Amino acid sequence: VFLKCTPSNLAKLVYFGGLYHKIMGTQKENKTFVEKVENKRGISDSYEQLGFIYLAQDRIKDAKENFELAYTIRKEIGNRHGLASSMLGLALYYWHKRQYLEFAKFLINGFKQYYQIGVFNRARLLRILNLAYVWTIGKKNWTM
Repeated sequence: VFLKCTPSNLAKLVYFGGLYHKIMGTQKENKTFVEKVENKRGISDSYEQLGFIYLAQDRIKDAKENFELAYTIRKEIGNRHGLASSMLGLALYYWHKRQYLEFAKFLINGFKQYYQIGVFNRARLLRILNLAYVWTIGKKNWTM
């Protein structure tokens, strides 16, 4: 688990420094590693991270593709927590495409999924709302 998580966390740290080319290489390495060990949960996490990276770069089509791949794998393996996270990623995609009805649908379904698995609480709600604000209309900061 530590080996799988390290490149992803390193990628986030590099992103905060604004070095996109480094983060892309690191995240792609992480995806390649987890594919070799057939870790579908790790693969889906990598796809989701790539989705956020592409979203931050305004590569909206690539972001959606990666969010959908993460969603599909998580559905296949029954990762309900990951599904909720994927729904929120897709919600952000639809916000950026100005498809606000789809945004609301995925946001609500993501919240509902978190509630159904028993991890939806005040702290999670505030964190999600803060991240949604930053990714949609706010100034991007360290919370990305």
